[in-house]
Amino acid sequence: MQKVLKVDLLNSTVLIGDDEIKTMESYPLSDFSFSPQEGDIVRIYKNSDKVFIEKVDIEKKTSFEDIPFGYRKVNRLAYLLVAIFFGGLGVHKFIVGKVCYGILYLLLCTIGWITIIGGIIGIIFVITDIVKIALITGEDSAGNVLLKDHGLFES
Repeated sequence: MQKVLKVDLLNSTVLIGDDEIKTMESYPLSDFSFSPQEGDIVRIYKNSDKVFIEKVDIEKKTSFEDIPFGYRKVNRLAYLLVAIFFGGLGVHKFIVGKVCYGILYLLLCTIGWITIIGGIIGIIFVITDIVKIALITGEDSAGNVLLKDHGLFES
């Protein structure tokens, strides 16, 4: 995201900085869809001949309205409770789209009833997941967090 660094009303220009790529650019006030103030977070859309700049609503950003591709919004408390009560079956992994891990947990649970080693490995995995879930930060006001959404063996 870019940030309004300086508003020059005499020259009708606005200086915008980008923290990610460490650049600054000047834009005319006519490119803005709002009245810019220093410190405003903005999103810039560029075409070959046009530029459109809109203000990013911080409240909207922290409520995950624009969920990035490859992520899933999950309620942290519900996710934690599912991991505690149904973690051995891998239900919490299926919820976040980690299908292969969910199947692995289900197999370990089944094998755990037959062999002690499968059960021990399954318990270690579930306890590790519960600790990871409990330590997740960055919740929105409703207690939701963003988690990677995929079906491969990735953590």
